Amino acid sequence: WLDAGCGSGAVSRWLAEHKGCKVEGIDAAQGMIDQALRISASSPNAANLSFQRALIEELDFPDGSFDGVVCSSVLEYLLDPAAAVQEFHRLLKPAGRLLISVPRSETRAVLWALRWLFRLADRDQYAYLQHSRTHYSTRRFANQLRKCGFGLKNHVQFNGIDALDVIPILRRFKDTPTLTMFLATAD
Repeated sequence: WLDAGCGSGAVSRWLAEHKGCKVEGIDAAQGMIDQALRISASSPNAANLSFQRALIEELDFPDGSFDGVVCSSVLEYLLDPAAAVQEFHRLLKPAGRLLISVPRSETRAVLWALRWLFRLADRDQYAYLQHSRTHYSTRRFANQLRKCGFGLKNHVQFNGIDALDVIPILRRFKDTPTLTMFLATAD
């Protein structure tokens, strides 16, 4: 499996330890790779884990290298997310699985408003939004997956907005999902 945007390697370790997968974790941040290597060194499945600094848009793995790709909350930070999805298709074996999450367009406006309100109170809650470039409706991203050659199998929405209890007028949005996770296969 490829863990694209692996961070500290938590998903990579889970795949290796609970599913017996051999996992290649990549991340653009060397600090994340260093942390993943350090934490994973003591893993009972360390032999099945490999981590390297790489950009998703510039991977040099051969075509059909992976049974699966997981990419969790990464696409929104890329300059060309469509190119990354196309690259995942290239890297997957036929019928390989893609598990990918993206931020929901329907929720981003609420999060931007919250960030603005918190900044008025000298708190930079949701600071990551300044780097987030894209968000998607479920239909739009499902169409993007299809355009890149994927067959959509399922999707789920999750992650409510955590700070809304303190702002009464926004409480009705508290359980509004912020992310959509898609399961697709390389057709």
